[in-house]
Amino acid sequence: MIINGNRQLVTIQKIDKIIKHPNADRLNIATVGLWEMITAAPLNAGDEVLFFEIDSMIPLTDSRFEFLKGRNEKTLNGVAYSRLRTMRLRGELSQGLIIPIKEFEREVEQFLNTENELDLQEILGVKKYEAPAWISRSKGSNPEIGNSFPDFVPKTDQERVQNCVRQYQDAFENNESFEASYKLHGSSVTMLVKDNQLQICSRNYSLHIPSVFEWNNVTSHFISTAIKTGIVFKLLLLHSMTGRNIALQGELFGVGINKNFEGIEGLDINIFDVYDIDAMRYLLPKERIEFLATHNIKSVPIYDANFKLPENPRDCLLIADGNSAYNGKFREGLVFKSNTRDFSFKAVSNRFLEETGE
Repeated sequence: MIINGNRQLVTIQKIDKIIKHPNADRLNIATVGLWEMITAAPLNAGDEVLFFEIDSMIPLTDSRFEFLKGRNEKTLNGVAYSRLRTMRLRGELSQGLIIPIKEFEREVEQFLNTENELDLQEILGVKKYEAPAWISRSKGSNPEIGNSFPDFVPKTDQERVQNCVRQYQDAFENNESFEASYKLHGSSVTMLVKDNQLQICSRNYSLHIPSVFEWNNVTSHFISTAIKTGIVFKLLLLHSMTGRNIALQGELFGVGINKNFEGIEGLDINIFDVYDIDAMRYLLPKERIEFLATHNIKSVPIYDANFKLPENPRDCLLIADGNSAYNGKFREGLVFKSNTRDFSFKAVSNRFLEETGE
């Protein structure tokens, strides 16, 4: 769940429904919103629980999580974690973890008394799983990393459809039109010019851009591809002619990135968002497509420019499964953006999550 621009992996929830696992007498299938997970805990519909979303890294130093030892273990800064990911248990899909709230009374009380200065994720020491990349997450160990991500541009995290059911239902009832685009499996890149300064960023960092005289020898895939595609020159030209401060956000994908999941030759960048820094807003889909066409910059492939939401948001997860827009075996999912306002969400393919382990 994304709150104030940050993904909250641990939240207080109520169980909506719980049924017996059809293939295991001692297990149940619990439903929280659109999430379903397998549990052995003695729980009932209406019970309050702590819900840990997939991509949570659970610290195994906490004895309450001992039952997770040996399951998708990862080590980060010398601490052992269990990473929650999509899986099947006895043939049934399970996404996330629920634990009775009474087991965390002290932490919940601390959270409620801090007026949201601390979140449950921080209090419990839960980390967000980050897929390995060629850019180190440690600033001191990689010369490509410059400063932190600029605070005047939103990061590129999209809310999952499972976490925005109420907003989804409002949009459906208002017969709202959406653009549905392919979610490419690569690495997020942000390129911007503000006040005559060019910045190129990975998901979390602004990267060090060498002198223009060294651009032919750049080793960073982010920077070299932004140069080779001509995007940086077009941004600089636009700024010099109009003074506009614009950020382009897209997906860097291809050879050497996520095993070239999309199956293309070389590397490429497709843009999925255009952010007007001065106006502090994202361009709407039609505006974005026109902007990119005017400047001859590639957009992410569009699945349906005038998509009408199905009544049941679970159907978006079914639609998310399907063919790649390029040459991959299947797609990662779809991103849905309102054609009339700043509201968007993603539906990640369960096939993608199961088969890739993401």
